[in-house]
Amino acid sequence: MSAENWVFLMLGALLSIPLSIAANLLTPRFQNWLDRRALSVHGKTLERLKEELHRVRMMNENPKLLYYIIINRVLLTLIAILTCIVLAAFTVLFWLSALGSEVVNMPYVLSILKFSLMSVLMLTSLLLLNFVSLRTISNLYALVLDLIRLLNFGNYEKDTLTRIAELEGRKPRDQATDEQSG
Repeated sequence: MSAENWVFLMLGALLSIPLSIAANLLTPRFQNWLDRRALSVHGKTLERLKEELHRVRMMNENPKLLYYIIINRVLLTLIAILTCIVLAAFTVLFWLSALGSEVVNMPYVLSILKFSLMSVLMLTSLLLLNFVSLRTISNLYALVLDLIRLLNFGNYEKDTLTRIAELEGRKPRDQATDEQSG
């Protein structure tokens, strides 16, 4: 073996011992962190399922509430889309007017300042358009999921109650008796 191979062999042997000790010392802390994180996710999932079940039950029991939610989300979507279109149109018009000021012999510094300001406005409006679009799509997706849950409410309720009972560490029958007695 060459001297270079011996150096790497010795370096590996010397580093493996401290790294093994460090791994053994850090493993319990890492495991505790994973357990805490799992409990946090577990609790959030449980709360989300309970809120979702309550919301869908309310819509199932009260059709007026369902109609209100549908109209509300559709109107908010239309308003968001129209606002973004108007904002984008005004931004493009301002930007084009800034470009047109070059032809009218506006002072150079003022022209550059106006062009820069309009570019910032255009970039801001495009970012706002993306945010509103994603938010709108998310709201409509949630509405569609709720409508699908309502179409098959019996099975949805049974499955959700079973999942809640599992997360709470109870038998599914216990949840059904709790619901009837409560």
